[in-house]
Amino acid sequence: MKIPSNKQWTQDNSSDVLGVLGDSTNVTLDTAGKATLAKKAASLVDSRLDADFGTVLNATYYDNQYIILTNDEMFELSVGFGLGINQISNAPNVSSRSDQVVFNENLVVSTSSTINTYDGSSWDEEVSGLNSDVPHPLDVFGTSLIAGNGNTVIRYSTGYVVQQPLILPTSFEVTSIRAVGNYIYIATRNLVGGNAKIFIWNGDSALFDYEIEVGASWVFSLTPYQSTVAAITSAGQIGMVSGTSFVELATLPVYHDPHARWEESSSILGKVYNRGMCTVGNTIYINIEGDVDTGNLPDMRGGLWVFDPSVGLYHRATSTSDRVLIDTALTLSGDTLTTNNPHKLRTGDAVSFATFGGLTGVNLEQTYYAKVEGASTLKLAPSRKAIQEERYVKLGGTPNQSTRFVYVENADNGGTYNSRGGFVVPFTSLEDTFKNTQTEVLWSAQVETPDGTDIETIQTFADSYNVGSVETQRIYTNNIDQSWKELYTFLDGLTTDEEEIVLKLQTTYAEASIELDGVWADATTLASNNTEQYENWRDIEEGQEIKFVSGTAQGRTAHVTDIEISASTVRLTLDEPLGVSGQTSVVMFTTFQKIGAYNRTNKEKEKIRSILYSVTSPWIVIKVEMRGFTPSLNMLELSNAVQRTGN
Repeated sequence: MKIPSNKQWTQDNSSDVLGVLGDSTNVTLDTAGKATLAKKAASLVDSRLDADFGTVLNATYYDNQYIILTNDEMFELSVGFGLGINQISNAPNVSSRSDQVVFNENLVVSTSSTINTYDGSSWDEEVSGLNSDVPHPLDVFGTSLIAGNGNTVIRYSTGYVVQQPLILPTSFEVTSIRAVGNYIYIATRNLVGGNAKIFIWNGDSALFDYEIEVGASWVFSLTPYQSTVAAITSAGQIGMVSGTSFVELATLPVYHDPHARWEESSSILGKVYNRGMCTVGNTIYINIEGDVDTGNLPDMRGGLWVFDPSVGLYHRATSTSDRVLIDTALTLSGDTLTTNNPHKLRTGDAVSFATFGGLTGVNLEQTYYAKVEGASTLKLAPSRKAIQEERYVKLGGTPNQSTRFVYVENADNGGTYNSRGGFVVPFTSLEDTFKNTQTEVLWSAQVETPDGTDIETIQTFADSYNVGSVETQRIYTNNIDQSWKELYTFLDGLTTDEEEIVLKLQTTYAEASIELDGVWADATTLASNNTEQYENWRDIEEGQEIKFVSGTAQGRTAHVTDIEISASTVRLTLDEPLGVSGQTSVVMFTTFQKIGAYNRTNKEKEKIRSILYSVTSPWIVIKVEMRGFTPSLNMLELSNAVQRTGN
């Protein structure tokens, strides 16, 4: 039995019995026939640089730089060698109701009650008197500016004179606007609990041309797509406007749970922000908050999701608190570099130089790879293969303060499971960017550091150690009761000692566990840390998978090798050292059992053979966890895997 049978990985999200993949985390399915570990997400800039860096709503490229709109202040962002943010002085009082676009050669920004323009140096108020308690999304329609104002959409001239208003029924509030071709597409929220609609307007009439119901109370966001628009709703459905119909493209797991609510009606921003979708070619990127308002859906993780029409909807990136850093205080001894602070790198992480004053032996146009020697020391290799062969770059000279060493710390390599969303935009910049952080999109997120601090970030991709996984749908036997024998895993990658593939098997169903509070006794011992959860902790069994949701080891998994139960505490011994004594973690558990871990030394060429020890069950789910840089899963094969043991 070959999986996938047609060499095409797909993800449906509708149930655990349809399609090829049932779940994915931090992967890319861009290359046909491959499920590849995605590049790691990293914080390009964040609120640790400026306390006024609030919830990030939008990033607009204007005057050769990104202008960042938050719900508190506005910033100029440099993504190049001068990486950082600068607060824009005299900016208007922006809020969660604000939006921004480039119109008539100026940056145009809405606030709670006004529309303002910025020419790169000074601000002017152009429109006043907007309703203060509603969103004010903006877009450009030819030579007109389009603005939302409660149940009204207004078309302004280049001189900000009202050309034509459109008044919608009072039960609808405008949430997002996109102009494509000859029409303006208007997303709404139904304020009285009925179905929201997308209204289509030509901009010239006091009446809209078409209205389309979407089967949910809120259309969160719109994005141009194939000469029309795509939208995501509060039901978790992604669809495309086709004529006067809303045609489904994909669904999130929440869409198929009738008991789950994914709306957060008390927030004006929603689970996907107005600017939380963007289109690159035929691919749609969606930046979501995964938390459901009721119930527990572990597959609804936050972060960046991708819709590819040939694949489906899958999870690309978990946002992290790990930062892109520039060190200007390097020292050199032999071929060993010492960073100014502990670097938190992993061997194999890509690094680069923006400048190299006083340092010789390196090239600005080249990416290098770290061989970690100590907490603050490392060597450079020209490739990851060179690390294995201990071939390092011959360095010389004396680094001075004009040497700018660029790297991404890698302590939070699993990311924040329950991150809050923000914007996502295609990456466009005239600045030179770092070789190790090149990206196709920028996105924002509120993430939690491993010590429990919430920060606001703008995320990029980095060529660094990451952790991701794919899970198959249920694979059923041909007979009622059969025995599974062997599993072959065909893959590319596993080129360094740091990388590995962990194979897991699920043969029994269990309801998703609640989130449990734990505290570390030592690196491999985790104890229950909430007496009210004691009985839930007792449900955990040996061999089961522990998923770290937040705190220490967030984003990682391990398996239980031993359990000690006392009158008030459950203590788990885990198969991997992930903890630090005294620190805390929030965890969930699953019924996945580990059947093997493989690296470059125990794989057989580009395949792995796993003995399943005649596991007997009517169905199985296979999980492949990829750890490292570029491993790819090509195919799974249950070769002669099934032998009938029942009648």
